[in-house]
Amino acid sequence: MIKQQKYFFQCLKCNQKILNADDNISRCPICQGPISNQMNIELLSEKISKNTFYEQKIQSMWSFFEFLPLLNRKNIISLMEGNTPILKSNRLSKSLGLKSLLLKLDFLNPTLL
Repeated sequence: MIKQQKYFFQCLKCNQKILNADDNISRCPICQGPISNQMNIELLSEKISKNTFYEQKIQSMWSFFEFLPLLNRKNIISLMEGNTPILKSNRLSKSLGLKSLLLKLDFLNPTLL
């Protein structure tokens, strides 16, 4: 049954897998231990291979949908944010006495953040 689910809860104390739990669960129903949200690696490996992942063109953070805790792509809301460039600044790194300085240009996001 776990094979069908993208994510499941698992108790950190007794390792019990907790199926069909809602988001309000905070403790294991068996031992009251803390729980953790676990990604179903079996299901993920059926959907995407290492080669497919490394060869894909990353267009936005949603290129990583399979790894995000969303179950349906229709729930994505995006302004095409993310994937902003990183540039090396030779003059600024030299004036600051640094070997290398990289600048992330997040101001190019549509939200300016």
